[in-house]
Amino acid sequence: MASSLTDADIITLGRFVCCYPNAEDPLRGAAQRARKFVALTYPQNRWYVRAFVSLANIWQRLLGSTFRAFVHAPDRMQAVLENGGFVRSARRGTAFWMFDLYRRDTAGAADRRWITGREARCQVRAVYIEGAPPSSRTI
Repeated sequence: MASSLTDADIITLGRFVCCYPNAEDPLRGAAQRARKFVALTYPQNRWYVRAFVSLANIWQRLLGSTFRAFVHAPDRMQAVLENGGFVRSARRGTAFWMFDLYRRDTAGAADRRWITGREARCQVRAVYIEGAPPSSRTI
């Protein structure tokens, strides 16, 4: 699905990942296509939400529908987006739904492109602490 879409500044996945048994694939695709932001809403990973989703899935099965809803672990979804170069910048929730907004980590991505090895990472951290401008980095 993601391969047929064009890149966009903002990708929204409103109540989207709960429709897939594997949330990682749609999130990975969104991270590849989003230039600036990924926003998503998903069901809270709480006992009463999981119970409600289970009952809704039983009802769907009784009606003869093949649709099923899924509750995914937020830390796994966050890991996929972070591996795609995003950092979470906002989180809001209700009793049932969560909203997360991730922004592309352009500064971190630039550092990861140029820095390799433990010593280089330590040098850059020291430069940030001392307040030196990025142009004075010795890499």
